[in-house]
Amino acid sequence: MILFLFGASVLSLEEKTEMTLGRFQSFPSKILGEDFKYIVHLPEGYERTTGKYPVLFVLNAHMKSTFANAVATVSRLGTEMIPAMILVGLCNDTGRSRDTMPNEAGNEPGGAVLFLNFLTGEFVPFIDKTYRTKKFRILAGQSNTGLFTLYVFLTEPQAFDGFIAASPSLGWCLDLIKKRAKNLFQNGKWSGKFLYMNYGGKDYKELCVDPILEFDKYIKDAAPPKFKYHLEFLKMDGHVPLASLNNGLLWMFPDFWVCDKMKAEGLAAVDNHFEKLSQRYGFDMEAPEEVLFSMSYDLLRQKKIDESRALGQTLLKRYPYSPRGWFVLAEYHRLQKDLDKAREFYKKALEIDPEFVPAKRRLEIIERDKGPQ
Repeated sequence: MILFLFGASVLSLEEKTEMTLGRFQSFPSKILGEDFKYIVHLPEGYERTTGKYPVLFVLNAHMKSTFANAVATVSRLGTEMIPAMILVGLCNDTGRSRDTMPNEAGNEPGGAVLFLNFLTGEFVPFIDKTYRTKKFRILAGQSNTGLFTLYVFLTEPQAFDGFIAASPSLGWCLDLIKKRAKNLFQNGKWSGKFLYMNYGGKDYKELCVDPILEFDKYIKDAAPPKFKYHLEFLKMDGHVPLASLNNGLLWMFPDFWVCDKMKAEGLAAVDNHFEKLSQRYGFDMEAPEEVLFSMSYDLLRQKKIDESRALGQTLLKRYPYSPRGWFVLAEYHRLQKDLDKAREFYKKALEIDPEFVPAKRRLEIIERDKGPQ
């Protein structure tokens, strides 16, 4: 079964009939005693590369709007604003909302205990084995699954590195959550973890707003000074603000983006930037393909074509299957009036990505100007 949206691809001039975001799959869980449904969206070019990626686990992915928003967010931000990520959608369309509640009937433990055991004992190891993952994981939930996300952070923070809870329904069990928070702050296992929460101006007052604000006050009074936490109020939105995942990821990686000034300082400055980020977050980061491409193309516009060529070669060395890398080298040869070589490299870019429009257009211009033989 495929989840899709009707429309046209923004990368192709050809009309499309569907846009595939991911494919539903089933995992046979011994812990849950049933098949668990999930859906995966891989970063652009995943199949062409050998690199590893951090993983974003999003709950409520059986809802098309939730998963489509998650795909759009990581696809857009993952070019330059945050690290590119593997997106794994957790589907809970079979009554599993009860399983993510910390204390279903007001008595601990609730279904969340079993579901957390499933995640840590079966599903996350399965994802790590099946896909090329880096040991940096983010869990994102909304409403009741936002409450579950917070529960996981307070119960077993080592299971993930970042936590995004959109409009968590803390009103169900605020006392339990505060109790868990107190224990967490005392044992120190929060160190190095990120917690982002939010709520909307038109959110549910008794279930979300009032208990969230009470919990926020408790955190500010009781949490250690270096606790990485942020609560955001989105005044114009309602329950589970649309920008939750976007804002949570940008808050988690505020310094990932490379500004124009740093790009102008050259590759050494950019590499040093990502080396420092790697040390801060505990997993390897390097300049994204898009950053190196924009730097090399800026050099072309500045008529520094030899420097652009050198950076384009570096881009291809780091990302061998980059259509942008071949495009930069093709542009270099075009400016050098070596149209045969330029044509060859444009075609290499299109062999990798047949829908890479800039290369298509350049080839069309070259063939048109060439005229009949």
